[in-house]
Amino acid sequence: MKGNGIVSALKRKFRASTDRALAGKIGITVQGIQNWKNRQKITERQLASLVHTAVLAGARGLQASAIRPLVEFFPIARSESKHGANYSLFGVNSINGRRHQYSQRLRDEPEAHFGVYLFFDSRGQAIYAGKARKQNLWKEMNLAFNRERGELQKR
Repeated sequence: MKGNGIVSALKRKFRASTDRALAGKIGITVQGIQNWKNRQKITERQLASLVHTAVLAGARGLQASAIRPLVEFFPIARSESKHGANYSLFGVNSINGRRHQYSQRLRDEPEAHFGVYLFFDSRGQAIYAGKARKQNLWKEMNLAFNRERGELQKR
């Protein structure tokens, strides 16, 4: 096997059009890609090392993107929604009426994503889990917060 052929096959498999894109996906540098291209003969050990590096890069990427806590121990202080029909988990305005920079950024993240969310109580115990598929996390979390719970829980 020649290095140039392996790099071409990897680009096709990972749908990478450039050496830089491939390097990012398999966890080596662009110079490392160039070195692989210039190899006339690839040994089994070298190929195994490349596969191992790619697996580790994939695991790091998964850890970085799959589960991300957005808010850790942020108190929920309900505030009226824009039209006053329901409540929001927290408002973005501070006491003096100005937009609070931290709260706004905290709200922007779930507005931009879908996924799974958990509500925890003050002891760190999960009390509610939900999944947002058709709407963003912020809308889904607020809908869950405003659901009728009978006498078991109070908002």
